[in-house]
Amino acid sequence: MMQRNAALWGIGGLTGEVPPTALGEEPFGWITEAMRALMMATATPREGKEAEERAAHFATALHICEQSDDDGLRIYQWQHVFAKWVRATAYLGRGEFSSAAGVLERLDALPDEMFDVRVLSLGAGLELALSWAAPEDFSVAKFESKLRKVFAEAEKIRYASAPGLAKLLQRWHPTAAAYLALMPDPITACAFAVRNVMKVGQQNLVFDDVTLPPVYACDLVLRALDFDLRRDFSFIQSDLGGSRRKKKDLLQQVGEVTLWRQPVSAVRIAYGLLSHRNDVYHFRARSILATYGIRPTTTAIYPMMGTLEAVERATRDLLEGNLTPKGLTRKMLEAQ
Repeated sequence: MMQRNAALWGIGGLTGEVPPTALGEEPFGWITEAMRALMMATATPREGKEAEERAAHFATALHICEQSDDDGLRIYQWQHVFAKWVRATAYLGRGEFSSAAGVLERLDALPDEMFDVRVLSLGAGLELALSWAAPEDFSVAKFESKLRKVFAEAEKIRYASAPGLAKLLQRWHPTAAAYLALMPDPITACAFAVRNVMKVGQQNLVFDDVTLPPVYACDLVLRALDFDLRRDFSFIQSDLGGSRRKKKDLLQQVGEVTLWRQPVSAVRIAYGLLSHRNDVYHFRARSILATYGIRPTTTAIYPMMGTLEAVERATRDLLEGNLTPKGLTRKMLEAQ
């Protein structure tokens, strides 16, 4: 438990001694090494040449977990699931969604008291379900229901902390946390996660206090929808000067480590809500898009404006009932 908490939050930074798993026990070095690789990845902006460095750190985390399998180092059940969560998170970070699904489909059952690993594993599942490449059996409703259950249990148990779990979820799966904050009957502990959702239009704002230039905001919307992770899409980064200036504003110190905060697109949240067969969810989706917007409004020359316009058309078609959620995913995957 001690080592797991230290690894998840980067206590002690990315170097130094590895704390024991519990008092009197030897530490499992691979756990800390894998988490440090994940933290180095999430400290690296998902832009330009740094995106390659970010992907390499995720690959390192994958290698460490796979190596621990080969060496037979894991003993406890939670460690098997923990390693699968690390692998799923790394695959998601690299845009390898089918590989992430393969890992998450084989998750073992966890003891009820292991709230942190349960929330993280389900958060990875919800993040995948909110992506365009999710398999059919990865439904938003399924993971939403399971996460509601975990948070409800945490509210009733003295040693658990729903706010602490929400912070952990927001740290590693901000899109999932934002969804739980904005859905009907939201999880109160996740309310702060709405700060991650970009407000776009005539003005573009994220994290309450970061104003984004229009062209850079366009870039971030497409990144939030994973266009930069697609192998069949030519992502053309533009306005390099503006990007460099604003990229620093997206960096945040979390304890002893740095985090590059990935903004969330309201389109992703609305898609998840509209995948429900429930008018209350559909009304909330419309309200969210009216509040946060779909894309920045700009007259500036932007090389991928056609893609953004296609995203807006498809989203509005979904809202108006002219397109199903499956149809939206197809449009998103076809957009060029």
